[in-house]
Amino acid sequence: MKKILILMIALAVALAAVPVLSFAEGEEIFEFRYAMEYVYADGRMVTRCDNVNGDTAYTFTDEIVFSEWLSLGGWMANEEGIKKLQFSVDGGETWQDTDNPNLFYRGDLAPAGIPYQNGHKTAGFGPGKNTIPASGITEDHCSVLVRALTLNDNYVIFWEFADVTVVASEEGVDDVVYYNTYIDDLTRGTIRNPRGVSEPAEAMVELKQGQTFSMRGWAASSVGISNVVYQIDDGEFYDVVGPFVSRPDVMDQYPIYTAEQGNTNHVGFGKPGDFVELQEVAKLGGGFYDVHIYGVSADGNIKYEIITIELYVEGEPTPTPEVTEPPAATEPPEEPTEEPVAEEPTKSPDDGDSGDDGSTGPSEPTEKPAGKKGCGSALGLGSIFAVTVLAALFIKRKEH
Repeated sequence: MKKILILMIALAVALAAVPVLSFAEGEEIFEFRYAMEYVYADGRMVTRCDNVNGDTAYTFTDEIVFSEWLSLGGWMANEEGIKKLQFSVDGGETWQDTDNPNLFYRGDLAPAGIPYQNGHKTAGFGPGKNTIPASGITEDHCSVLVRALTLNDNYVIFWEFADVTVVASEEGVDDVVYYNTYIDDLTRGTIRNPRGVSEPAEAMVELKQGQTFSMRGWAASSVGISNVVYQIDDGEFYDVVGPFVSRPDVMDQYPIYTAEQGNTNHVGFGKPGDFVELQEVAKLGGGFYDVHIYGVSADGNIKYEIITIELYVEGEPTPTPEVTEPPAATEPPEEPTEEPVAEEPTKSPDDGDSGDDGSTGPSEPTEKPAGKKGCGSALGLGSIFAVTVLAALFIKRKEH
């Protein structure tokens, strides 16, 4: 009896370590609607699926590389509702439950006219939940099917990753920043962009010299937002002084960006009646400029351009400082054709130690530079003059 009990405990432990497996026992459902909004790997968004939605299964052909887990973000609506997501590798008949299951209500579906309202309560699935673990991937470049298991144990196959590879954690996954942005209001300018762009918004601004412009807008991203900075042409970066505000309307519209990513109280820059201004613009001279406005990630390490302003300032251009030409270099004197023969240096006790061949160490040159009279020259002339005077006195004394 004791052996049987031990065997049963060992079996229970072994089963607990095996992933939960399910088989296609129910019926496949073909009436459904879904949208895939993004794919996350190891806590980072690796791709965004802006236009992947419909009522038929989709094959994602780009290579997906991760080291720990892979998850999808989006929604699945059918008449029965769903209770979990499952995956199968390389077309196998064995389905594994995703880890960390979490499904939630998508209140934005009904206003958008999405059918199957009974299924809206469990339609949503988001980042870091319902994950496909690396341990479930058997080999490099394999395919992974994803299905939703309904509350009635039927199923909907709606997604396939055609090329999935697991790498060692130290190899990592490339950082890619995804964002949406919009300019709500812009003074002294014209906005040229649709709502919710996923590339820098565009605007044209015309000013008189000494003026600046004001703006209000928002930006949410896969790396969050902690600040907004701007750059005029390729100059230095300046901080945009707030106010910054949270934008629940934006977060409801774009559930792919979460507070956990850092999209909290800096999503909105400016608010009605209190716009942000780019003060350095008022210092510009007349001319054309490109003003680039960047969101700064939640950790402060990444800048991503959210707005590009084509700016024209009416006025006098900033004068260019005059550059003083340096004086022309004088021609060096011509080198003599023959090397002058230096006089034999006079040996003195101060000349240094003598070498092995009896020669002395370094000594001062005997000739002085042209145009200068050294002490040696003055002493020589004085000696000659003294000898001449003495000779004259001697001759004169002889005559007497």
